[in-house]
Amino acid sequence: MDINNNILLQSDTNELEIVEFRVDEIDGNGKVVPCYFGVNVAKVREIIRVPEIRTTINRPLPSRE
Repeated sequence: MDINNNILLQSDTNELEIVEFRVDEIDGNGKVVPCYFGVNVAKVREIIRVPEIRTTINRPLPSRE
């Protein structure tokens, strides 16, 4: 058995698991700028993927009655 396979399951190893993700922002010129972030896996509760976003033309907004 490879000893390095289970190293992150052990305590006192000084190892850190990171979840990396990207958030795109739009700068003042309308250009998309990718921003990269990382979070300690131990602090993550859930990962939600971005849903497919569809645009519709001339669709009325829902009423708030």
